[in-house]
Amino acid sequence: MVILRHTPGLHVPYAWLRVGSVSRRSIHNGAAVTAQLTINGLIVGLIENDGNGGLTELFSPNYLFGWQRMNAYRTASRHHGEPIAEDRLLDALVTEAELDKAIAGLEPGATVARLIDACDYTVDTQPVAAAPRDQDAERLLAATLPPGRTGTRWQIWSGHGWTDLPPRRSAGHREGQETLP
Repeated sequence: MVILRHTPGLHVPYAWLRVGSVSRRSIHNGAAVTAQLTINGLIVGLIENDGNGGLTELFSPNYLFGWQRMNAYRTASRHHGEPIAEDRLLDALVTEAELDKAIAGLEPGATVARLIDACDYTVDTQPVAAAPRDQDAERLLAATLPPGRTGTRWQIWSGHGWTDLPPRRSAGHREGQETLP
């Protein structure tokens, strides 16, 4: 099993099934997504979500992969030890490709922050011009990131993995004071 580096707790049976190019376009309800599913760089299908609240789907007439192999791949995959729905798995593969591309395109000294939800899926990303070098810089960065409506915590890319940023403090919070739930 292979652990995907941008989706905590997601194990897939092999690494050679990946997403190639991703295209997003804004629509009135959100964003429509089309991505190429590849095996070792060979396009074997299209991942699509029309952005209207429906499921993310795979279209693969290719004899090399197809729905039967996608079903076997999904069945073998686990998110925190539990089965994962195909649309969530496809969404995670797209996010993996998008984050890999964002990280590869970083300027020296820069990084990226991401907001993840309760299921460990990325719901927002923000470029960070200068990676924080200590806890004070991390706290300052955390205070400048927008609060997320659907996210639970911000993380920052450390160059080899994701690290949680300190939680945002409420407006009335003072240093050394306990925050009540």
